[in-house]
Amino acid sequence: RPTRQHAWRSKFEAKKSCFSTFSFKDLTARNDSTCSASKVRFHTVGARRPPSIVKKPPNFISVEHSVTIAAPISDVFERWQRIEDYPRFMEGVREISWLDEKRFRLRSESGGEFYESVCEMVLKIPDKRLAWRTLSGADSSGAACFERAPDGSTSMTLKMRYDSSTGWHDSAQVAARLRGNLERFKTLMEAG
Repeated sequence: RPTRQHAWRSKFEAKKSCFSTFSFKDLTARNDSTCSASKVRFHTVGARRPPSIVKKPPNFISVEHSVTIAAPISDVFERWQRIEDYPRFMEGVREISWLDEKRFRLRSESGGEFYESVCEMVLKIPDKRLAWRTLSGADSSGAACFERAPDGSTSMTLKMRYDSSTGWHDSAQVAARLRGNLERFKTLMEAG
């Protein structure tokens, strides 16, 4: 008669063999209940967790604002990706320029203090989404999301996450600035 320890060891060996005989690609291709990709553990004790599941430090703040722009989605997306135009409608952005195909330098001002950052465009899905993150400077990341409305206008949402200890300290000011920037962009787009 098997003991409790023997039963546990048998279960462990069965699961271990299941995970050791398949690669991740195999697991995502299979659809059975014993070896589904959702049961795979990618880290072991003492290993670093993937960045996507690391808890955000408590000083990270997220802000978001949406507008509907009376312009076709392709025009809105094309204009938003022209970062050199940002100083025209973004409060506090003094200078911005491309360093290469993905990286750009941003010089901004807030409350009389100047900040300089190098940022990277990490995602570009035409007419859908643009996302960036900082590589140096005040720690932030964000995404601009675009959606076609039934009437032909464009719904745009700007989301930003930033570390309040590395730059912008007043979250209400940042939220107001984000709202204002998006509203000015809407006005610029609708003016033609």
